[in-house]
Order: sequence, then structure tokens, then C-alpha cells
Amino acid sequence: MKAFISFCKEHQITYYACGGTAIGAVRHRGMIPWDDDIDVYMDRANYNRFISLWTSLQSKYPDYEVVCLGDDGYYLPLTKFADKRTTVWETPEYPFIFGVYVDIFPLDFTSGSFQEIATRADLYRRTIQLYILGQEHYNWRLFKDRLAQHGILRGLPKVLYHMCYCRPFRRSIWARAERQLKEMLSFSGDKGICYGIEYTREHEIFPKDWFAEPVELPFEDFSISMPRDYHAYLSQQYGDYMKLPPESQRYSVHGRYFIDLDRRWEIDELRRHLENKRS
Repeated sequence: MKAFISFCKEHQITYYACGGTAIGAVRHRGMIPWDDDIDVYMDRANYNRFISLWTSLQSKYPDYEVVCLGDDGYYLPLTKFADKRTTVWETPEYPFIFGVYVDIFPLDFTSGSFQEIATRADLYRRTIQLYILGQEHYNWRLFKDRLAQHGILRGLPKVLYHMCYCRPFRRSIWARAERQLKEMLSFSGDKGICYGIEYTREHEIFPKDWFAEPVELPFEDFSISMPRDYHAYLSQQYGDYMKLPPESQRYSVHGRYFIDLDRRWEIDELRRHLENKRS
């Protein structure tokens, strides 16, 4: 996060801590003790500029990487700023490796009623889901898991649809998603939303005023940028966010198929390593 902040300050890029990171800043003055990543918003202009600058300047930062939806094999509708000296493989059906990361969510400002916004956004979300399914790599174990999960009558058509349509046509699906996003971005306004992350829920549409000039809050041994009205944002998202959840809910929700905090593995090397361990 310190490296991310340094890059943003150097290039005058605005970000806002969000999600559990924003809760952590207010409630814990740092990481939530059971959290394991950092989440930030960037408005679309800063988001695009961040990716563009990183693409042209990444040779100056050999220890870090940026991965985005559209990179072959990557499967999340957000961008990650990650440490190349570490290895995270989240789930076996998506054999894509990155490092310990900061999640960067694009925040867009749109207009219309909730129903109008949701109709546009959910059409895009469905296309993004098809593209993500096209990044899956099936093996016999995953095939059996899907059939066990959905049953043969529902599971087999799903598997065949993913394998015979989503995967071979994922680039054309991606082009459709880009066209849909371009159309949605033409609806500018004062309501903030993260397109493509989830199906639209009313409490995840925010007034633009909450994201005016950010404010700084202490976070561990440094400080981070927060939404101007972070109390309103967190209250709308989480209700009484200062109340600790029950102990039974204090755990990370992220996948951990394989993690190494001391080195970067290549995917083929790691597959061989895991096969040897299993055998």
C-alpha cells in the first residue's frame, strides 16, 4: 500500500479507501485484524490514467505489477496492484498468479433512476460473467465438482456452455463488454457505482458529493485517503460499521489455493510442485 500511495502521489492520482479498508481506518486505525487485502476506489479518469501511466512506467518499479480485466487468464472485474515478489493463486479453476495485492475498483458517476441504472449495469455484469467463465480451465476434478454441485441435468449443460461457448469466444464476449461499458459511461451524472462487480443493489449507489476532495486518516504507521463523507458512505454500506461482527464472522473471504509470501512461482512450476506433493 505504501508503494501504491507513493506512485499515486508522484503522479497526482486520486484514490479513496473503501470497503473493509475504510472500516479499518476508522474503527482500527489500520487493517481489520482478520482482513488480508486493501480496497480502494478510483474514479474512471484516475483509474484509466493509473493503468496508462503504469503501462509506460512499470520498468521503474520492478517489484510491482498491475493486472486488469482483459489480461488473458485474469478473472476479476477490477484491477490489482500487486507485489511481484510474492505468489497468490486463489482458486484452481483459474490458473492465474499475482502477488499480495491492493484491489482497485473503478467508480463511475451516472444518472437515471435506480431501475434505469440497474438495467444497464446488470446487462454489463452478465456479459462480464460470461467472459470470466471463459477464463476457467476445466479438469476432471472440477468437472465432477460442477456436476455434484448442480446435478447432471443442470450441471452438464452449464459445463458444456462454458467450455463450448464462453472459453472459445471469450475475446468476442470481452469486445461486447467494452461496447456496453462505453455506452454506460455516456450516462454521466451525480450517482456513483462500480460497474461489473456485483448485480446492482441500491445501497451501493452513492452520491458523488461523498467523493469530493479526499480526507486523510491514520492507517497503521502512515495515512490513507478516504471519501470526503466517509461516515455516510460506510453507514449506507454497512449500517453500524463501528460494531464488531461476532467472532464466528471474523475471517477472510478470499480464496487461498496457494500462497507464498517469500517468492514468485511460475504457474507451470507451481503445478508440478503441487502434483508432486499430492503424489
